[in-house]
Amino acid sequence: MQDPFWVAGVVLYWSERGEADRRLCLSHSEPEALSLFKRWVELYLDPTAQFRGAIKLHADNDKPAARVFGGSN
Repeated sequence: MQDPFWVAGVVLYWSERGEADRRLCLSHSEPEALSLFKRWVELYLDPTAQFRGAIKLHADNDKPAARVFGGSN
């Protein structure tokens, strides 16, 4: 039987991956999904991996609310 956590991380990556040159990326806005993916990378790929976040907004998005959500005031 497969490890369910491995399968969850692979499915999340396949469905939400971003495009970047030689970088592992995930494009998702749910904190729980980002947390799961971070733990998955640290467990299965690289325990010393470094992570960087960015918020990309559309013209009609609420920028102040996004800053609060992203933790940068």
